[in-house]
Amino acid sequence: MIGAVINYMLGNDIEHATSAFWQVFLQSQFRLEEGWSAICEQPSDGGRDAVDVIPYAYNLNYPHSLFKASVNEFKRPSHPPDKLIEQTRRYARRAVTKSQARYILASSMRGPEFMLWVFSRHNDTLEPFFPQLPRFISILEPEGVLFYQYISAHKDPDPDSLDSYRQIPESMWALAVGTQPFPSSSNQPGPGVAQPLSSTLPEEHDETVPGVQVGEDEFGQADEGDLDEGEEGEEGEAILPVSVHATERSGIKVRIHRETHVIRSDKYWFTNQRRERVDTTRDEWKKYDRKYYRYKPDTRYWSETRPDN
Repeated sequence: MIGAVINYMLGNDIEHATSAFWQVFLQSQFRLEEGWSAICEQPSDGGRDAVDVIPYAYNLNYPHSLFKASVNEFKRPSHPPDKLIEQTRRYARRAVTKSQARYILASSMRGPEFMLWVFSRHNDTLEPFFPQLPRFISILEPEGVLFYQYISAHKDPDPDSLDSYRQIPESMWALAVGTQPFPSSSNQPGPGVAQPLSSTLPEEHDETVPGVQVGEDEFGQADEGDLDEGEEGEEGEAILPVSVHATERSGIKVRIHRETHVIRSDKYWFTNQRRERVDTTRDEWKKYDRKYYRYKPDTRYWSETRPDN
């Protein structure tokens, strides 16, 4: 499907062709089963003043609680870039003003090219998502894999982690600035760098979704050793088996924070998709498949650690 809409986009200098590709691509990255929905905005007055695609995050237990995670505007390849950027700025500003969020992510697309942004409510302006690379990038080129960092930034519920996604990996830097070929004898990205979209086109059946990051154990706890099926985890706790492997940690990874108290017990909390603090306890986390935990009130959230009490 993605290959078909790419060919349609490359062969037609019309806005609909660009929009068709980016809609299909973004909908493949923001999946319903992960608590996301990439929705085409329709203006209430029937006009054209609308963003092409808005990824919404939602809670499966509270479907009415939606919030906009970014605004993504598409135009034909020959559309003037300055006009596209100004339109993106206007839509991002409108979204932030309405939601009162600290910032919103945004993107401007011209055919296969994209430029990514962060609109800060405090600064009231568009800032390049990659400050070191403030230009349009083609999704079909090797540096197009940087788009996946933009996707990952949506899915991290901790707003303070945004800057970490805005850094260009060292393995990609020489390629991104165009100074030398990609630093690999096989001409392939190094470890931890996603493959260019163009290299995956023949395998349209591949449904791997980059974006959910796996980090370290925040409390420095050692991983438990591998357990055979039927064994018990710590404190005799049964471990729920998981039949799938590559996608077993689907959903939203969160970081458990500790709030230290001298007199009373420490408190633990994490940040949900709405960037709200959620207080939690050890009993609310269930161990799954040896090395991670899911939040029982809303099983989309998972963590590699859980509260100590």
